[in-house]
Amino acid sequence: MEQLVDRAREAGVVRPDGTVEDVRVCLGAVASFRLAHSATDLHRLVELLLIGLAADVRTSPEISARPLRARRQAIP
Repeated sequence: MEQLVDRAREAGVVRPDGTVEDVRVCLGAVASFRLAHSATDLHRLVELLLIGLAADVRTSPEISARPLRARRQAIP
């Protein structure tokens, strides 16, 4: 995992101060969150975590402009 994070940082995809520990924390958050929340909420969490790790927000995945609460209300 260290090589993966190093390569991503060198490629300018992961923020310069991003660490393996940051990735582990994100993976732990996803693992624990998914057991108690909907797939929609989990998807939103992953989007937010990826944006937090991204070197440049313009290169991070697009996320919905609608806040999570509005997305929940839109689900039948």
